[in-house]
Amino acid sequence: MVTHDPETLINAVVCAVIAIRLLTFRRDGGAHVQWAAWLAYCLILATGSVTIRIAMGTYEGTTDPAELFINAVLCVMVLRAKGNVVQLFKVRRGSDA
Repeated sequence: MVTHDPETLINAVVCAVIAIRLLTFRRDGGAHVQWAAWLAYCLILATGSVTIRIAMGTYEGTTDPAELFINAVLCVMVLRAKGNVVQLFKVRRGSDA
């Protein structure tokens, strides 16, 4: 790894966690949702490529704090949804709605 920038290293870890969690998602008998499968596939490619490019030293520049924040929020959301991309788009309704 060429970079010693802490934000970039944290970004690599966050993106790796996202990609690994999405890769290890199991439907357990749930219905297959085509758009969610494609979205998960694209997210795995995008976040995985960031991790690989940082590890290989081909990541251009340093990580912007806003980029790191967005990736961290996405990571928390993916972990809370247990890797289920459909859950990221479900809206919970309050009892007074």
